[in-house]
Amino acid sequence: MAGRSVVWIIALLGVWLAACGAVRSATPCDSCEAGMGCCNGACVPLNTPEHCGSCSSACGANTQCAGGACLCKTGFADCDNQTATGCEIAIAKEANNCSACGVTCPPKANATPSCFAGRCDIACNTGFLDCDGLPGNGCEIDSQTDPVHCGSCTKPCSLPNATAGCAAGQCSVVSCAKGFGNCDGNAANGCEANLLTDGQNCGMCANACPGNTPCTGGVCFQNVWTKKNPIGIPSARYGVGIAYDANRKVVVIFGGYTGSFLGDTWEWDGMAWKQATPMNSPPARYDAHMAYDSARKVVVLFGGYSPNNTAPGTFNDTWEYDGTNWTKIAPSTSPGVRAWHEMAYDEARKVTVLFGGHSNVGNGYLADTWEYNGQWVQRSPAAAPSARHVFSMPYDIARKVAVLFGGNGPPSAGCNNSNICGDTWEYDGNNWAQKFPGASPSARYWTSLSYDPRGVSVLFGGYNAGCSNDTWEWDGQNWKNAAPSMSPSVRYAHHLVYDGARGRTLLFGGIDCSVSVNETWVYGGP
Repeated sequence: MAGRSVVWIIALLGVWLAACGAVRSATPCDSCEAGMGCCNGACVPLNTPEHCGSCSSACGANTQCAGGACLCKTGFADCDNQTATGCEIAIAKEANNCSACGVTCPPKANATPSCFAGRCDIACNTGFLDCDGLPGNGCEIDSQTDPVHCGSCTKPCSLPNATAGCAAGQCSVVSCAKGFGNCDGNAANGCEANLLTDGQNCGMCANACPGNTPCTGGVCFQNVWTKKNPIGIPSARYGVGIAYDANRKVVVIFGGYTGSFLGDTWEWDGMAWKQATPMNSPPARYDAHMAYDSARKVVVLFGGYSPNNTAPGTFNDTWEYDGTNWTKIAPSTSPGVRAWHEMAYDEARKVTVLFGGHSNVGNGYLADTWEYNGQWVQRSPAAAPSARHVFSMPYDIARKVAVLFGGNGPPSAGCNNSNICGDTWEYDGNNWAQKFPGASPSARYWTSLSYDPRGVSVLFGGYNAGCSNDTWEWDGQNWKNAAPSMSPSVRYAHHLVYDGARGRTLLFGGIDCSVSVNETWVYGGP
């Protein structure tokens, strides 16, 4: 009996244990570690954006889960306080919430407010630039019109021979310097055409000189002398000193003779002669000679003749004229007294060259060479023209030589038995060299020459047993009779000078083989 009871008890215990097993079985969540949760029958971390702190507690956009709480990522903020939208604002670059919610970047001139790395900044509107780097004044530069910042900061517009502007962000030509034109329409090279010398654009764009004739002074060269009829004119005279002041763009004459010896100063501006009124002037005289010193910007005068001067009447004083006053110079040494000499300014070496003349003492013909740049220095070339006076000598800028022709002097290889010379010489600063052209003007004295930038020295008139009015041109190799269609009347003791501002050779005064004249003519066109 007792044995059966034990068996029964054991059987009942088995039935109970089986019943208990049917009620609860073991699961995976029974072994979840700390920081894990049982979500949907599985142990999952509770620090993920999907399960932050508890199952299905999802974090919104731009957030991260830390310590069981949803936190905004760096550079973002939850400005609408809506969990579903997360940290919806990028406070590192949002202009209306810059660095924090509600912090608005203020507007600036010509710019759209922006936020960069959590700091207020600006984004320039199209065509504007912040060139000074100061956001406070916005985008202060209009890069479409500013010639200093054209298209981009520190891109200044600087164009040759032009006033530069800026249009649509590109450098443009606003206006051309006087005497230049933008004839190719290309702003990049500015005003490339010299309207004073360009034979294809003479005086204005696309005005081509016919037959490839030169353009001088903005007018196509014409082989003609034109008489001017200016208002205001010096009295009739001959033997003036003459020079072109390139700085002030006027022709200057001094003195001369017209029944009396003159000491007045006049200037020609292309339209009229005007008498200058300097406080000081050289004493009256004629056949002083002048040259313009472009380096020192003064007209230099030396010598001349007046019977009112101490015997023998010839001077050896040096004067300089600056456009306001004449100043007598006291150089340490000087050429001897003389008149009827010649002077020309050597542009290459910046000295005034003087040659020859006559001392008015006996057979006082001279053949010395001097140079002046504030002080006189005598040169000793190995060769030189024979002694003479009343010749002419301009300076050929292109070939860098002084050109001498004609004169009156004792018989020599260049001067005939009547003392009239017809030889051509050139001086390069070291030596004189005689030229032997195939053709040449007849021997003569009291003629006049002037250099023309066409590359020729122009000669007009002179005297040889009579007066002449022929025009010749010397190109360094040969003389050519220009035979212009119109010319002044015959004359001698006149003077020529090239008027650079007007691009014409100017003739004034002289003797028409009878009386002194005060005519003004120009060669090369109106």
